[in-house]
Amino acid sequence: WNEALANFRLDDPTITWWLDTLRTYKEESVPIDGIGVQGHNIDKRHNVSDLAVFLQEVVNIGYDVELTEIDAPIKLFSNEADPFMAQGEFFKDYANACLKTGRCKEITFWGLDDNHTWYDGLFTETKPNLPLLIDEEGYMKPAWLGVRDAFESSYEDRE
Repeated sequence: WNEALANFRLDDPTITWWLDTLRTYKEESVPIDGIGVQGHNIDKRHNVSDLAVFLQEVVNIGYDVELTEIDAPIKLFSNEADPFMAQGEFFKDYANACLKTGRCKEITFWGLDDNHTWYDGLFTETKPNLPLLIDEEGYMKPAWLGVRDAFESSYEDRE
């Protein structure tokens, strides 16, 4: 699933079509184990509440879910009092959207650190883009801590 196609609202015709297609595949026993959703947040932040509802609906149909290629440049948080803390909360909420389904099999970020990001090669006018979990010097950002907190909370919820 390419995030460029989605706003993840269940009332969106594209989303409705995808969910109906997944239901049909399940009814016809098409051998699909799960659905991966790309998570590039290039020009805007995805609505994480809508994403969570969408992922839960996919799970309700009977599929596992994965989040892939997650990144969000710091410019998307420039209106916040602390953009780095806001990015951390966003990544925490993003991870929770998947983890809270109970069938989240993988969460993948599109790079490890801000020193090695595809954004800086493609979006040179906004460089540095700082879209990942670890800063350019190799230190954990609030984004890392937010994702860690989501995993810890998910683990505690299972106990």
